[in-house]
Amino acid sequence: MITFVIPTLWKSNRIYDTIASIEGCKNQDVELIIFDNTNSDYRSDDHRIKIIKNETNIFVNPAWNLGVSMAKNDYVCLLNDDISFNVNCLLSNFEDLINTDPNFGIIGLNKLNFMVDDYNLDSDKLSLSGLDCRTFGFGCMMIFKKENYVEIPECFKVFFGDDYLYFYNKDLFGRKIYKIENFKTPGEISVTSKEFEDDHMQQEHKFWDYEINKLQINIKTKTL
Repeated sequence: MITFVIPTLWKSNRIYDTIASIEGCKNQDVELIIFDNTNSDYRSDDHRIKIIKNETNIFVNPAWNLGVSMAKNDYVCLLNDDISFNVNCLLSNFEDLINTDPNFGIIGLNKLNFMVDDYNLDSDKLSLSGLDCRTFGFGCMMIFKKENYVEIPECFKVFFGDDYLYFYNKDLFGRKIYKIENFKTPGEISVTSKEFEDDHMQQEHKFWDYEINKLQINIKTKTL
């Protein structure tokens, strides 16, 4: 089935809604890996939920890399801690979504998903549409095959991880990118990352310029 990976500093209460939705889910193949970057006292008795305690903040992109490597399932969902959704609804549609295009690169979100206050019913049907450019909110939930994951370079701690995954899948590997059109995921955007903009954005933007240049070279030669 699928492994969800959530790095958190517990800045948004939305993560508790997601945890509760997974705890209330009957599917035993679901896995949730939480990277607790505050080494808090939070615990869960659900065997499907693994909480990795970090004495210092390892940040979001390194946590994504580590979470994917730890995932037991063939599919992984990198998930922000500041959105919430009906896990049962996603799981009931999961086979249809991934079978829309067996060679898909990433399934993500678009900004319309967040412009709601309620949740999908368990029985609601979800659908996909192609995405030609990375839209606002896309990186808040990204579903992909574990075997297709491209590890994000260590120079990116907070920003550009979703951009890296998007462009390498789409432009280098030629995998199609999709968005879920009718999935209700109320929440905030970038609640935690905003506080790191002054310390990380400028430096990581320089790294991004280098990575984009390397990507263009790799596209020409079709190598990593």
